[in-house]
Amino acid sequence: MGKSRKPPEENEPAVYAVRKGATGWQLNRRNLFRAAAAAASGAALAGSAKAADSCPEGSRAHLKEVNGLAVYANGTRLASSSRDMSVKLWSLPDGSLLKTIGLTKEALGVFVTPDSSLLVTATSDGVQLFALPDGSLAQTLSAAAQYFTPDSVAMNKAGTVVAAADYQTIQIWSLPGGARVRDFKDESWASVLAFSPDGSLLATGGHSSSNVRVWSVAQGTLVRRLAGTSSGIASIAIRPDGGALAASGYDGYVRMWSLPDGAELPSLQISGLWSEALLFSPDGRLLICEESSYPVLWEMPGGTKVKAASRPSVDIILSMALTPDSELLVVGCVEDIHVYTVPDLRLLDRCMVDPVASGATTEIVRYTKDGGEYTLPCGSAIPAGAVCTCNCVPGAGCPCVNYSTGGGHYWFPN
Repeated sequence: MGKSRKPPEENEPAVYAVRKGATGWQLNRRNLFRAAAAAASGAALAGSAKAADSCPEGSRAHLKEVNGLAVYANGTRLASSSRDMSVKLWSLPDGSLLKTIGLTKEALGVFVTPDSSLLVTATSDGVQLFALPDGSLAQTLSAAAQYFTPDSVAMNKAGTVVAAADYQTIQIWSLPGGARVRDFKDESWASVLAFSPDGSLLATGGHSSSNVRVWSVAQGTLVRRLAGTSSGIASIAIRPDGGALAASGYDGYVRMWSLPDGAELPSLQISGLWSEALLFSPDGRLLICEESSYPVLWEMPGGTKVKAASRPSVDIILSMALTPDSELLVVGCVEDIHVYTVPDLRLLDRCMVDPVASGATTEIVRYTKDGGEYTLPCGSAIPAGAVCTCNCVPGAGCPCVNYSTGGGHYWFPN
């Protein structure tokens, strides 16, 4: 079944869980976004096979959209969040599943502090902090209002502040203690958030407004309104040095401004309707955009397109993360996670597969090492010193018998 990009209006204020109706497209301004997005997504998928050839048939990392990624532990670990009510921890670069953190509601994103000790996520129930590496719940941050129900979340690069937005309300907490710092009213619904690296500024935007607002965290006041888009805001990124901001609108442009003065910089025209994910490299010399399921590198500050991936991801890219050395780019799509090398953007034949989220016939390898249990796609090599507990490939050191169980099957080592 094909997967299409979500239309901007699905999450607009006072419109909850909007879906396509049975009466077909009506080409007013709002539904024009839907029709164009569905056509573009279908065209991108029509000529592409499964992105990673080594992935078992039916394999998935999550059951729904992978809307957040965070690389931590010096590039050896990855956290992914999804609307399937989970955050998952993975090993890099092999892609082995380490742990699943179950949530009560859809996850809105995921962040990890620089010391890799704390994982931050949010659901409509609130912002939650989990201790790493074990993934135990450490704290749920208290909100100023009883009925504060976040639908977007962000953390600054330094890991000192976290923000969550609920319609027109923004709340900010300090880390690691979780003390509430400030709450203030945004002029429009803030569906995307981005902090300056030091946490002094917070940029907000959304589907219902054509400008980006920049706020002083200390004062809770609006310090800059960045106009220039002709439509809503799909994604925001602030350069790691805090000197520039990029925002993707629904008009096919990524617009740029310098910070803190707000001077407009040359914009980028992308070969897609919009980019759901924007990411600066750690040195600020590259801006990575999603263009019709392909990651694309733009050289900064000139805004020159230097590389586009030769193979697309499985579907629309909704989230991205770089390893600290900028050698691997991880992308989150609808149900899948894939890895590209940088700067050549070569798609690695490497899967991140969760047997629980995957099809009933998906074959996997499971092994233990240093007290942890790991999961890999069928045919993957296990590391030295590991003990295979279930291997779907006969003759590879741990032959297994396939037992059918009504609702699925499992492998038991002989």
